[in-house]
Amino acid sequence: MGICISDFFTWLANGKMPTPAEKYLQTAQRGKPRGQLNLGLCYYDGRDVPQDAAEAVRWFKLAARQGLAEAEFYVGRAYATGKGAPKDCESAYAWFERAAEKGHKEAIEWRSILMQEMTEDQIAEGLLLSKESAGRA
Repeated sequence: MGICISDFFTWLANGKMPTPAEKYLQTAQRGKPRGQLNLGLCYYDGRDVPQDAAEAVRWFKLAARQGLAEAEFYVGRAYATGKGAPKDCESAYAWFERAAEKGHKEAIEWRSILMQEMTEDQIAEGLLLSKESAGRA
């Protein structure tokens, strides 16, 4: 998970082990994409922190911008559903495309479903956004 040994001894000395969200925060703040994704999932589900979809998406985007396919999928899902981000088919498509290029199965499925609701122009815009470094994040 990327926890520093000094953090462990600090927590041990305080007599309190951190919650998973606290551990993820440590790694997320160090810029580790897996920690950022996991912290985002905590916020999305309300595990150990108040449920906050917008905060979840903020952490997902940080991990997605580092190329983590699973985080790219979650950003796409936020845009597709409007939960945590404004509903935006082109941006959703762009993030699904980026994750799909890495073989993320759920992103491939969601992209396919989304395409059925989009015009050719919207798909073209989504493809263009997927080629940009961060879409409309």
